[in-house]
Amino acid sequence: MRSTATKVICLCLLWYVSGAGNSIAAKKALSIFPYPMTVSMLHLLAMNCLLGPALTLLDIPPTPHLSKRFYIKRLIPLAISKGLGSISSHFSLWRVPVSYLHTVKALVPLFTVVLSTIILKESYSWKVYVSLLPIVCGVLMATVTELSFDMIGMISATLATLLFALTNIYSKKSMREVQINHLRLLLLLTQLATIFLFPTWMYFDVWNIVNNVYKIQHISWLGLMLATSAIMSFIQSIVSFSLLSLISPVGYSVANASKRIIVITTSLVFLRNPVTPYNALGMVIAISGVALYNKIKSDIQMRRSILPKSLNDIASSSSNSIASLLMSRII
Repeated sequence: MRSTATKVICLCLLWYVSGAGNSIAAKKALSIFPYPMTVSMLHLLAMNCLLGPALTLLDIPPTPHLSKRFYIKRLIPLAISKGLGSISSHFSLWRVPVSYLHTVKALVPLFTVVLSTIILKESYSWKVYVSLLPIVCGVLMATVTELSFDMIGMISATLATLLFALTNIYSKKSMREVQINHLRLLLLLTQLATIFLFPTWMYFDVWNIVNNVYKIQHISWLGLMLATSAIMSFIQSIVSFSLLSLISPVGYSVANASKRIIVITTSLVFLRNPVTPYNALGMVIAISGVALYNKIKSDIQMRRSILPKSLNDIASSSSNSIASLLMSRII
């Protein structure tokens, strides 16, 4: 018990450090290297190169045979959504502060509830809808009082959050249909996203970088920040999945909310972007709303799991938690 608690504490600390390091390093890189799509591609390439050997070391079962229909219906849309979400997130990070980006991402529960109602025909308790109010109010307050507000950055952050929620929902459906390890699914989606984004990246970014390479300054520092961001993103992925296997969904939700607070606070300290008291209050309200939403959802799932109606209910409970991680490695 004590060894498990120690492991959880160490993993949480590593998760917080990697999350903050990823966001801060990416922001510093984008401040002198305005190519968010290239940053996204570097993250995908790092995941492709590092996750495969990690799965071998962890002795993760190989990917089962997947039908062509499953690729077309599930994996390709998921991969495209993952890639576009990553680009949107990094584009937003280029235009707005880290703290504001992470505050906007608190809208994930709102989009998840709306899209799940439309796509999965799910219904929710009134308590869930009430928990969404502080999230929306907090994000609106943070938006109105954001001193470094940028409309394009805000739209990009909202789009990234919407794609995150959409991918979560389709990940649930995918994991219900086939028995595939969640890390294998993450690697597969990363590989497909890299393939789909490569031509667009070549067209929009590579030629611009080649033509303007003489304008790039502090190349050594830039390379260090890009490498740090990509490696931290990979560590964030592995640690998050490891944590989920050790703690309950409620504990994971608390740890995740704490991580977001630490990332925002750390970015304010290291990047020194100005904030007003009302701006900070909006961030706190939004994140508190996410914590409340997660608590209510976990309580509802716990009550349902006491007397599950079928094996599908049991599988659904675990797949929902895992699916929520498949897209969270954007920032």
